Amino acid sequence: MKLKIFSSCAPSNNRQLDSFKRSYSIQSKLGEGSFGEVFCVQCRSSKKKYAAKVVKNVKHQDKILQNDKLIPMEVWALKRLSGHPNIATFMEHHQIKDKIVIVTDYLSGYSDLFDHIEEHGRLTELSARNVIRQVVEVVGFCFKMGIDHRDIKEENIMYNPAGDQIKLIDFGSASVLSNRAYNFVRGTDIYIPPEHYLNSQYYPKPGAVWAIGCLAFCCLSSFTPFTSLNQIVSTGPDWSLLAHCSTDSLDFVKCSLNISEKKRMPFHMMRHHVWVVDSIEEFSNLELECSL
Repeated sequence: MKLKIFSSCAPSNNRQLDSFKRSYSIQSKLGEGSFGEVFCVQCRSSKKKYAAKVVKNVKHQDKILQNDKLIPMEVWALKRLSGHPNIATFMEHHQIKDKIVIVTDYLSGYSDLFDHIEEHGRLTELSARNVIRQVVEVVGFCFKMGIDHRDIKEENIMYNPAGDQIKLIDFGSASVLSNRAYNFVRGTDIYIPPEHYLNSQYYPKPGAVWAIGCLAFCCLSSFTPFTSLNQIVSTGPDWSLLAHCSTDSLDFVKCSLNISEKKRMPFHMMRHHVWVVDSIEEFSNLELECSL
């Protein structure tokens, strides 16, 4: 398969392209979005598969100074976070003209959570909790490392139903974590907290709590919590979509999606919420008893 996206590169800009082609062969296309495309590639020497994300318009991406050299924020974030069990392992990157190729490990058995829910419907409450627990943990790790992902949603969660394992992907919207409020939007509109629409700014951690609440709502119902701006800033979601849920899971979502930033659950309390910390074994036995 030929990478047509590189066909416009002039000979003088081909050193990185040649290096990439010598190292990898293209196996298949895994997906695409506004950022660019993702391919499955195979290492020519080891025959091991990897994922190669081709990001377009890299000149317009945020960059950060590292070792006296400016590198794309996404590359810096992945390098800094690589090694965490819920983040794809960074291998290398190649800058080719106005594009950048980011190579990470290939996630066999995973599909994005949006596609999984579209195909199979809502997750069981046990699986939803396992997913949310890992998301809270990995976002907390990102914060600890000084990084805010800023685009937490189903499409950016790779999910393996065997063991409910997740990987947080796509750090193209990431920022260096700051105590200051954001006065510009990154990410997906329905996952942006209401204070942005009401006050034209929002803080990183309350914003992450809101996004995780949206994610939990979708996992538990298979529906997006908001379909209009009015719902985000005023009426809230249709809670009847979670009528089948336990009291604890409903409380978690409601505390995360409180329209008031001051009343919303603090991020550091998410991992201590009873729904998140409750024993997996006890919850699993409860589900089994309910099914009998």
